[in-house]
Amino acid sequence: MPTIHVFDGDPVHCRATLKGEKFKSAKKIEFVFNEAGKEVARAPAALTAATGIAKGSWEKAKGPAKPGVVSKLNYHVEVDGTKLANLPEEIHVWARQFEVVAKHKDDKAFEGALARIKQTSEKNPQEHADVLRKTGKDGKIAWTLVYPGEVKVEWEPPYFLLDKKWVKNTGVEWESKIEKVAPVK
Repeated sequence: MPTIHVFDGDPVHCRATLKGEKFKSAKKIEFVFNEAGKEVARAPAALTAATGIAKGSWEKAKGPAKPGVVSKLNYHVEVDGTKLANLPEEIHVWARQFEVVAKHKDDKAFEGALARIKQTSEKNPQEHADVLRKTGKDGKIAWTLVYPGEVKVEWEPPYFLLDKKWVKNTGVEWESKIEKVAPVK
């Protein structure tokens, strides 16, 4: 089954087919969402007795805690408090905002540096974003994710990573020390 991808705060729509006469008289049906074995949310479900289809929505999915970029969840159905088997889909709840910080080697904000931000959609790999952004006076670039998916950042010449490495380059809060290298003529 495919992975369900949503942004933090978006709804997650779930559906399950329940077979058997015992489900037709169920009083309470819920979808239960878990991350690493810990329950994070519950959503009530409505059952259409004639078809056995239960539908429900988690109205505002909770994304990852900073600096995480994605929460990977699984879910199951509970009928009158009894857990049924886990459903096969995995749900990925993605953060919405991404921040890049550029500093000089003395830790002061680096204003005006150009960064290339790339992102590919997890839902559809043919969809991608590739943009240039410039750091502000605070040395930061705040960027709203276009798709649920991983982000990559590269500094555009003449800006280069100091010591050729990032201070931090995971999650939604990236940090680097950079330098401006003039081209040799």
